[in-house]
Amino acid sequence: MDSREGEIKGAVEEIIKEVELAQGMEKLRMDKKGSMSSLSSLEDGDKTIVEAGNKSVISFQCRECLDSVGETDMGIACDMCDTWYHASCVKLGKRAYQVLTTVRNTSWICDWCLGENVGLKKKVEEMGKLIEGMKIDSDKKNEELESRKKRLGELEETRERVQHLEQTLSKLEQIVSTEVNLLEAERKLVCSYIDLLVPKDIFNYEFLFA
Repeated sequence: MDSREGEIKGAVEEIIKEVELAQGMEKLRMDKKGSMSSLSSLEDGDKTIVEAGNKSVISFQCRECLDSVGETDMGIACDMCDTWYHASCVKLGKRAYQVLTTVRNTSWICDWCLGENVGLKKKVEEMGKLIEGMKIDSDKKNEELESRKKRLGELEETRERVQHLEQTLSKLEQIVSTEVNLLEAERKLVCSYIDLLVPKDIFNYEFLFA
């Protein structure tokens, strides 16, 4: 395992522990308040029940703008404190909102909870830096890989050229060898004709081929 990946894994484990601890403390707090106290708190501020015709519409108060967050609004609740917000009030884009509200096992934590959990926020930032560093390293490795592929391609082209030259040289050697053999055969043939036509005691013809 790469050392950077190990650091990220350790950071993630620490964040999970921090979140689990915060969730456990929140559960204890809610258990102590009791169901009646929780209901009273919701009726006083966070939750409002409005009669609309024959239908009861439940709305929550946005912690940022203090306006109600209705069922038809783009609203989101913090997974740590259960406080509601308008998506626009926390600068949550439409795509991110759809992911958080439709994809399972996703969670969102408000800035208030992140501010109270400074250690958790710091670890999240550190993990983000580690991930960014891994991305930079990955980009560099991809560039090196592409460069190696290019060099391998050039080496392959050079190898093919060398093979072609070797084949051409081999053919030329065969042609030269054939020509030499033909010349040697012609020389022997000429010598034979001379032997037949000219007596040996007239002159020595070997100087012709010296």
